[in-house]
Amino acid sequence: MKRNLGQNFLAAEEILEEAAQAVSLKGKTVLEIGAGHGELTVFLAKDAKNVVALELDSKLIAPLRENLSLNEIKNVKIVCGDALEFDFSNYEIIYGNLPYYITTPLLFKIIKSGCKQAVLLVQAEVGERIVAESGSHEYSRLSVMVQSQADASIIDFVPKECFNPIPKVDSVLLKLVMKKNFVLGEKLVNALFQHKNQSVKNALVHSTAFLGLDKQKAREFADSLGFGGEKVFCLSLKQLETVCKKFNGFSEKT
Repeated sequence: MKRNLGQNFLAAEEILEEAAQAVSLKGKTVLEIGAGHGELTVFLAKDAKNVVALELDSKLIAPLRENLSLNEIKNVKIVCGDALEFDFSNYEIIYGNLPYYITTPLLFKIIKSGCKQAVLLVQAEVGERIVAESGSHEYSRLSVMVQSQADASIIDFVPKECFNPIPKVDSVLLKLVMKKNFVLGEKLVNALFQHKNQSVKNALVHSTAFLGLDKQKAREFADSLGFGGEKVFCLSLKQLETVCKKFNGFSEKT
């Protein structure tokens, strides 16, 4: 087994069934990232019109095919390929047990794919950061960048003992429902959350080189917001949206 691929297979049937039932699959073609031996694939295929089972490890294709055959599953297309290179754009619903070492790039690829919903197994710490509310210790750049584009919720906590082999950390089952909303400026959000315990004004002043502003202009911009004295990690999504929209207009004038 290639442990460097981050392969830990979910073996708890109650969690697998819960994941499959988290969204309505009837009449849908579903993409599953990291199909493994088909543990989840079987549950998805029962309700979905079709399932595209994507698996990177070529050694798992034969046992995956055998598992589907034993369960008399015929509506699954197996694809051996890299999720980072695979085209996600044709799927309304995406499932995935995201390898810990590539969770973030895969997560944002899914969000930007045009899918409507996603159900993902992610490391518990990552899931908690994704759904964190403003003002909490876990609230971060990841929180706001995901929440600006999707309604995120944790369906269930998944102890590490539910996997084979047992990983070092627990996981959560995360549901994303995509929304059409203002996409926050990634560069500005990155700059602010580099100093998330500081006031917005100080965070901007300390990010002038990165943002291409001089310190006086940064202070003027912060003062124009009306909440420049608030701590960055206490900003709501609405306030961050205001910052980004105003900054776009401000930077065009400078």
